[in-house]
Amino acid sequence: MSERHELKNKLRGESLVRKGLMKSHAHNKPIRLTPDLHVIKIGGHGAMDYGREVVVPLVEEIGEISKDHKLLIVTGGGVRVRHILNIGIDLGMPTGVLAELAGKISEQNAEMLALLLSPWGGTRIKSEVLLELPMMLKLGFVPVTHGTPPYGLFEHPPGTGVIPPHRYRCLSYGRSARRSKLHSSKKRRRIVYGKSLCQSGG
Repeated sequence: MSERHELKNKLRGESLVRKGLMKSHAHNKPIRLTPDLHVIKIGGHGAMDYGREVVVPLVEEIGEISKDHKLLIVTGGGVRVRHILNIGIDLGMPTGVLAELAGKISEQNAEMLALLLSPWGGTRIKSEVLLELPMMLKLGFVPVTHGTPPYGLFEHPPGTGVIPPHRYRCLSYGRSARRSKLHSSKKRRRIVYGKSLCQSGG
């Protein structure tokens, strides 16, 4: 039996799961592609499901803010996710299929939000083009994407049951949208309002 072909490099012969190997790279800091990017998640339950009364004023506020800040808008699914999960579980769908179905709902919300933001450069993007964010932001676009983790059919089975464990956990612009508009301060880099907002380092 012939020996396995290897290319000469520092990881030659490694299993890539050895703890000592991982610790040896702990000091390496990855480059920050868009360190001044602000990520805002527009929740399905907190905003999109309420229609024009909530969404249109929110879109106008985000559009104005986008003139002074680099934004990435991320959408949740809302009540329709619960509906499709309920049907899928009842029909015996496995976790991967449920993840695919749930992801399509937040994609629908992203499509609508991108169109509403089009006067300010709103553009619908998918997971595979996220690496083009630096160029899109330099061109003045306001990228909009879905907030579903891109596991799809490869979603990890949960410890109990079949509901996909990876959903919308990063950040959330939630129920506060019904009561007040998003606001920002020119003195602060972050845009602050909602349940939990974070600034991306990637």
